[in-house]
Amino acid sequence: MSIGEMSGEFGVIPDRFRSDPDEYIRMRRKILWSLPTGLYLLGTHKGESVHVMTTSWIIQVATRPKIVACSIEQGSKTLDFVLESQNLSVSLVSKTDRSVIRKYVKKDQDVTLHGSDVIIEGNQFLLTELGNPYLASCVGYFEANLVNVEEFESHAMIFAEIFDCNLAGDPKDVLSNSDTLMNYGG
Repeated sequence: MSIGEMSGEFGVIPDRFRSDPDEYIRMRRKILWSLPTGLYLLGTHKGESVHVMTTSWIIQVATRPKIVACSIEQGSKTLDFVLESQNLSVSLVSKTDRSVIRKYVKKDQDVTLHGSDVIIEGNQFLLTELGNPYLASCVGYFEANLVNVEEFESHAMIFAEIFDCNLAGDPKDVLSNSDTLMNYGG
């Protein structure tokens, strides 16, 4: 198959779609949105400040050591915090908490600190020993140290090694994209 030379803002368009590149873009978006992914809350901190971001782009990429990869938008507060702290937490959100996910798609958040308890956008979070927030009602969470960063134009791929975790519920209850109407990427 020839890839052709048609590329640009929407990536490479195969030759067979030159007459209708929009058809290819719609099809590619549907395929990418169909990849089974969870919806998680990525927590991080910078000094005494904490921040939480909704993400679906997290996956385990190695078993020895236990490495996860997550994609974070370039120029975001989350990326700045992760690069500064060199660690992060990920909350596995329950399907029953799906309304929570939409609250963490913005840069500025309403945060109230009460010792190791934190209220962010009206939801209770707890802090890990390193200071990363995780949702108090989560199914489980893990904490990981940054080991590598791969830079792309739109996002940075963060590779981090898990060093702590806790499971408080049933993994079958973890929220996924298919449980919501949310789509991102593609």
